[in-house]
Amino acid sequence: SRENKTAHNMMEALNEAYDKLRPPAKEMKKEEEKKEEGKDIQAALAEEIAELKNPKTKRFQKLDAGLQKGIGFIKMLPPPEGSKDEPLSPPELAMALMEHIKETKERKSRYCMRFIPVENVCFASKEKIEETMKPLIDKHFPKAGEGVVPIKFSVLHESRASSHLDRMEIIDLVAKLVPEPHKVDLSSPDKSILVSVMKSICMVGVLSNYHGLAKYNCNVLAMTDEERAEACKATNFKPVAKVEFCKAEKTSVPEVESTDSDKACKETPPAKDSEKVDDSK
Repeated sequence: SRENKTAHNMMEALNEAYDKLRPPAKEMKKEEEKKEEGKDIQAALAEEIAELKNPKTKRFQKLDAGLQKGIGFIKMLPPPEGSKDEPLSPPELAMALMEHIKETKERKSRYCMRFIPVENVCFASKEKIEETMKPLIDKHFPKAGEGVVPIKFSVLHESRASSHLDRMEIIDLVAKLVPEPHKVDLSSPDKSILVSVMKSICMVGVLSNYHGLAKYNCNVLAMTDEERAEACKATNFKPVAKVEFCKAEKTSVPEVESTDSDKACKETPPAKDSEKVDDSK
């Protein structure tokens, strides 16, 4: 199905990004051994395929959450026992993938629009959200002290098939958890705290350079400047003060308000035939 192909393509892209950030130390050793021992190429290839099929070496797994059509989930598995490599967090890996797409203009999957990292999941209630957010806030926003650099942040709230939580109450709740000397900055935040509610589930995470990476929109990041200009023109999008959506740079539109930039992202034209990615791999 389309969902399975998209998940497969994105897991391949995540594995590539992971290997670039954490190159396996054994790879260089294997190459040296192959040259020294003159190992048969077919035997070496069979070993690598067997290792990839081994569930203990898998990094990602497609989940069938059944929450909403058109939204898929990929679980990041813990490293295997005995691994000495420092694991990456979902936000680190997702940001590296988005930066790669922005730099290379390479669409990893034709049907993947946004790729949002999630660090934790909880029941969608104010009490559980506050409880779940506290350790994330402590991790990303250290308390005031010597050498602590102030971080500008914003709180983003998204809701799908859910209306039992007041948007501004959740935003205020999360913002108050962030200690001094960190300050709210809706125009150019260093980090964005995402609270995404879907039915009775709440997904939370802290994203870096969210606006500079086009809200982690893969389609927009893969566009050239000319394609962005055409998309803006097709949707009659007119940037307001300080907004540079067409350049895919940081935007000064606060997340607490709906803007035409979201419409422009949602109505991004499909990839041209010459730019389609082969999903049959």
